[in-house]
Amino acid sequence: MVNGNARLLLEDLCSSCFPECTVKQEFLAGNFSPNIPSENYCSLARIFSLLGITSESMLDPYFRVYLLKQIKCIEIFKYERGICDRNKEESDEAWEIAYELWIKDTKEENLAKRFARIYRQHEGEHLSPRQLYNLLIGRIKKAA
Repeated sequence: MVNGNARLLLEDLCSSCFPECTVKQEFLAGNFSPNIPSENYCSLARIFSLLGITSESMLDPYFRVYLLKQIKCIEIFKYERGICDRNKEESDEAWEIAYELWIKDTKEENLAKRFARIYRQHEGEHLSPRQLYNLLIGRIKKAA
């Protein structure tokens, strides 16, 4: 069973899903599998698949929260970069484009590696995905 911070993050990520979304229901029940054969799935299933998430990795509560916060940051990135319009239906293609840009190597470190570094640096501070994203792109400076 998924509860606490992971449940809140999942509810936020799935706020536009239809109520019978198989991925959401299975995840909340603790029976998550990224390859659920069903017509009722959302783009979240696609991003789990892109990230190579397995049901075994989702058993770790720390990793679940880390993963869901990173996915929420990718979602913020997707909208802020104009990859997907908030007023239009989401598509798997929009998630794929956002994911490719997220992991794309740059002269320094890609956004995925930067997210991991920032998450570790601020561990225990319980930052929201928006706060992590702002630190990630250098929009705000963390108060000392």
